Amino acid sequence: RTNEGNRKEYHGNVSIGLLAARANLEGPIIKDRSSFNVSVRRTWMELITWPLMKAVPSSSDTDLKGGYHFYDMNAKVDYSFSDKSRAYLSFYMGSDSYRNGEDSKDIHGEDRDFRWRWGNLIGSAGWNYVINKKLFATFTGGYTRYRSHIIQKQNTFMAFHDRGDQVYFQEGHYRSAMEDVSLRASFDYRPNADHRIRMGGDYLFHIFRPEQSNMSSWYKDSVITQKNNTVFSHSLIHGHEVSAYAEDEMTLTDRLRVNAGLRLTLFHVQGETYQSLQPRFSARYLLGRRVSVKASYTKMNQYIHLLSNSYISQPTDIWVPVTGQIRPMSAHQVTGGLFWHYKGFDFSAEGYYKRMNNLVEYKDNSLVVPAFSGWEDRVGVGKGRSYGLELMAQKKTGRFNGWIGYTLSWSDRWFPDGSVNKGVRFPSKYDNRHKIDIVASYKLSRKVELTAAWMYKSGNHVTIQDMYYRSSPDYTENGYRQEFWWYGGTGEGTSASSRNNYQLSPYHRLDLGANFYRYKKNGRMGIWNLSLCNAYFKPNPFSVRPRFYTTENGREAVLEQTLLFLFVPSLSYTYKF
Repeated sequence: RTNEGNRKEYHGNVSIGLLAARANLEGPIIKDRSSFNVSVRRTWMELITWPLMKAVPSSSDTDLKGGYHFYDMNAKVDYSFSDKSRAYLSFYMGSDSYRNGEDSKDIHGEDRDFRWRWGNLIGSAGWNYVINKKLFATFTGGYTRYRSHIIQKQNTFMAFHDRGDQVYFQEGHYRSAMEDVSLRASFDYRPNADHRIRMGGDYLFHIFRPEQSNMSSWYKDSVITQKNNTVFSHSLIHGHEVSAYAEDEMTLTDRLRVNAGLRLTLFHVQGETYQSLQPRFSARYLLGRRVSVKASYTKMNQYIHLLSNSYISQPTDIWVPVTGQIRPMSAHQVTGGLFWHYKGFDFSAEGYYKRMNNLVEYKDNSLVVPAFSGWEDRVGVGKGRSYGLELMAQKKTGRFNGWIGYTLSWSDRWFPDGSVNKGVRFPSKYDNRHKIDIVASYKLSRKVELTAAWMYKSGNHVTIQDMYYRSSPDYTENGYRQEFWWYGGTGEGTSASSRNNYQLSPYHRLDLGANFYRYKKNGRMGIWNLSLCNAYFKPNPFSVRPRFYTTENGREAVLEQTLLFLFVPSLSYTYKF
């Protein structure tokens, strides 16, 4: 949902800083009848963050290159035909780009380049109509698109006695995308102030391209030899989804309020039709004027799976659809909590338990890198559970306000068929035991405000090849994928002892900021912002990968970490009118 523009007068703001620029403008197209609202934002973090990353010691034989930036845009136009009828058009586009590479200073060295770009495009049109004083209807049509591109390049110098010197080039291109076209109708009926009924339905046409990958390679000496292009996968899947829902929200007594709902979905893909009935129920009961308890139960089905790679910790997860071979994910979740308000403070304690079925993970003996087999053949289907406790205290009033949140949680996976981790339960990639967030702001005066935010999270889990073998089987006896090389004429290799066997170091950082407000005439205002991200320079990795080296002591493994930034100072000015 996006905000509608002001129908009476023009307003906006412009902000320019060291890391980004953004602007917003809203106002009437036809006064009191139509309006627009447009916002744009663009960072140039690559100009600041990469010099900061280069401050981290690296090999003297290579030069680092890369950076990160993003941009996005929101736009909305609305028009009222009458007091009962209103239409709108909205648009969103955003893209992120990350690059990481090394250039060897030696002409006989090796160069590598990693580029990743991902983004979304969304367009929608809607019509709101007031049927009568108690019934309200909304009809919408929309289009969404998600795309992710990963390009990896590598060139290596090679010397041959009979052919002279050559440079070997290799380029891999991995793409993943999905598109949706949707039609929706929803109705909101309020017979009285204590009773509200929502109902509706939608149809979605899905276009999935979960994996498109190819590899090109060629040699270059005085001329470029013929390129070899290998297509590993080029998948295209269509799906149709139809759903209908209804929910009833009622105040039964002065203390008890309940919400009960039911959703029916049908999903047709590759000649297979899946159906799901999903009940939901929640209730709130007032123990006193300031204390309440809440409880809920929800059954959910999802027709898109998140497929994560645990062999290397990089944000390269992909979305794959339900197929005739892969069933929908289903989950049951229950929650219960206690909420208390006292003298400007809000306190809450809430527990949850969630059980999931038909989760997907890469199999033990399956390559994560592009292979000729499709992704369906390389994944196993299993179960999972997540549970924990969330505590929170918040202050919203006064010169000093903020909140403290703490989460204690567990998350694991289990594949009874033995396709993953030999059927033994193992921690999820995102099994982060502890999470703490502290946010505070203090108004020194009407013109000066100080802010601080500290966050802490236990590290993610990754699969590290931590076992060394002197023999040379294709796979180890426990079925895990191994890396293989020849050393001194003897077959040697490494493998992982178990899935997600290594936990990364905790992620934590402190962000500090100060706002200086300058009030002007006619409601205009200027704001200076000075901030520092990661104030105590904690080197939190953006991605990690194991590197193996041969030394005098034998084979040694080093976990190589890539930083997106070490610390980021920023100065910006915002003008509101």
